[in-house]
This record gives sequence, C-alpha cells and structure tokens, in this order.
Amino acid sequence: MAPRANFMCETCHEDYELPIAAKQCPICAGQITRLYDQVNVATGLATSKAVDKLTQPYADAKIAKESGREDAAKRDRELTDRIEHAMPQVNQQLQQGRMAPISAGQAIGMVDQAGRQASRVATSLLFGRKVQHTKLRD
Repeated sequence: MAPRANFMCETCHEDYELPIAAKQCPICAGQITRLYDQVNVATGLATSKAVDKLTQPYADAKIAKESGREDAAKRDRELTDRIEHAMPQVNQQLQQGRMAPISAGQAIGMVDQAGRQASRVATSLLFGRKVQHTKLRD
C-alpha cells in the first residue's frame, strides 16, 4: 500500500485521504493541495529492527550502570559486615552505653587490610577518582 496523506480540493473544498502521488481531486478532477496535518507513523518489522539497532547502545549502557550500582551496594554491604564482625565487642559496648564513641582513625585501624582496600576502591568509584598510592617519604 502506497503512503497516504490528507489533501483538500480547491474546487469542491472537500478533504480526502489520497496517495501522496495524487495530482487531482477524485470527484471533480480539480487541483488539490496537500494538508500537512498528520504524522506518518512507520510500522512493521523493518522499522522496529532499525529502532532497536539505534537504541541498543543506550539500553546496554543503562544495564551496565544498573549492574555497577548493584555491585557497589554489594561491596558496601560486605564492608559493613566486615566492620561489624571485626569489632563485635565494641559495637555491643557502644549500644549498652558503657564506652565512649571511637574516632574514625581508630575504626579504620580495626579494619583489616582487605577491608581498607575495598573501602578505597568504593570511595574512588563514588567520587570518580583513580586510586593512587603516593609515598610521602622514601
């Protein structure tokens, strides 16, 4: 089926939906003018394949971002569990109010090397910085 559009006859002033190649009114053979009042919507398998091809990179990027967020949340939960397992007595005493809160430096000192490295990586991902180790002294 040929593409169609709306036309208006200048003689009889009627609107008709005709093929785009039409040159005259089908009723009175008068001159017709195309009305640009519709949006042609492409349908069919070829169109959907073309649209899928165009949108696939964006869909893949979205999936990658979502899986990255899930991985970051998982690493965050693992780090929290490590900290809670590393110092259960401290947490228990803090909850009972028998001990003063500890500083961040003391808390970091209680976390093992793997936990600190995971924290560095997670922080670098959050702030978009690359993890770099610098020596202050030789």
